[in-house]
Amino acid sequence: MRQWPDGIGMIYLGMSPWEGMWKSRHQLMSRFSSQMPVLYVEPWITLRSLRTGKADFGVGLKKIREGNAKQFAPNVTVLGGSVFRPVSHSSLVGSVTKKLWLNSVHRAARSARITKPILWVCRPEMGFAVGHLGECLSIYHVVDEYSGYTGLDQDAMTRIKMDESDVLDRVGLTIAASPQLVLAKSGSGRDTVLLENGVEPTEYSAARQADEEPSDIETIPHPRIGYCGLIGKRLNLDLLTELARSRPDWSIVMIGKLDSRECSDQIDELFELENVHFLGEKSPTAVAQYICSLDIGLLPYAINRETQHISPIKMYEYWAAGIQVVATEIPAAVKHDFAVNVAKSDTDFIDKIGKSLSGVGMLHSQELVELAEENSWQNRVDHISDVLMARLGPELYTAESASCIKPKASVDATTDTPTLD
Repeated sequence: MRQWPDGIGMIYLGMSPWEGMWKSRHQLMSRFSSQMPVLYVEPWITLRSLRTGKADFGVGLKKIREGNAKQFAPNVTVLGGSVFRPVSHSSLVGSVTKKLWLNSVHRAARSARITKPILWVCRPEMGFAVGHLGECLSIYHVVDEYSGYTGLDQDAMTRIKMDESDVLDRVGLTIAASPQLVLAKSGSGRDTVLLENGVEPTEYSAARQADEEPSDIETIPHPRIGYCGLIGKRLNLDLLTELARSRPDWSIVMIGKLDSRECSDQIDELFELENVHFLGEKSPTAVAQYICSLDIGLLPYAINRETQHISPIKMYEYWAAGIQVVATEIPAAVKHDFAVNVAKSDTDFIDKIGKSLSGVGMLHSQELVELAEENSWQNRVDHISDVLMARLGPELYTAESASCIKPKASVDATTDTPTLD
């Protein structure tokens, strides 16, 4: 295990609550917690959401009574959002609310024994925190092309691009989840490295050897053609409808949270088909069981600016389950076309599923499992840990009094909390 200096810890500014279906941030931070304390900061509540009634005061009061910072796992502390600590992005009160929010993060970090933080941000609008938490190193982790999200108006797209350009220029290191994102986010003076997604092979090994399937999938007839992940406009829902209608003898299994924004009619159409089965969101410990119960794993993405930059976690999970993968022509699938059946059209997509069911695949099951083991989350964390140690430099390891870099923050001697310049 890597040895970090005393006081080193991770402050991760999350884009969603800690609880729920695990994503890359959970996989990374849970493993970093074996090396150092981790403070996971859930998204702030905005003043605008309070004004419009989107934030629930009852939930806020409950969190205050329970205590806002809670330990969810050994060495993992989660700081929740609170209606009593909202953030405004307005020019009038924004500086005050952001200062108060930063102070609460700093106090939670101290309580978690983090005195030399590595600050890890994952959304462009979080860039205001860079330089204000006394961090030794700041990281921007970009997992999507955020300005490419469908449904954004031009003003929102422009604001995201401006915020992201600012944070890219300010952080010490940018971690990108795909080669396409590395190219898109690189620039003069920017330190950008690739960190693709991965998988936990041991979970899938146990699930493959288990004799029982989850009760809500065991009654679904084979062959089961499945997708696991967020179900929404990012997917080619028309393709899935065509697939289900053209092959009524195949069971289409959809596992994950539904997001019907801008695609409710297409979702409703899928719900009406008898051979399409929506099983809902599953706990992190159950996902492997469901994926190992499938015959084919799908990456049925729409082709657009957003999906051109993704690194789908489920690709690695399908490999770990030892099942064939059929995908639309996204770059992440094309890069791995030795292990993914990449379709060039809707008709080809359906044909490739049929061939895969007949045993015509890119790699055999055991070869897919071995490929998943090469792409484990632990290997990813080992790699990025080496990168972080190199960026931190030898002074943190050789000098007792070594202090962290504080280019844009100062400390109020009376409160021991950061203050904005």
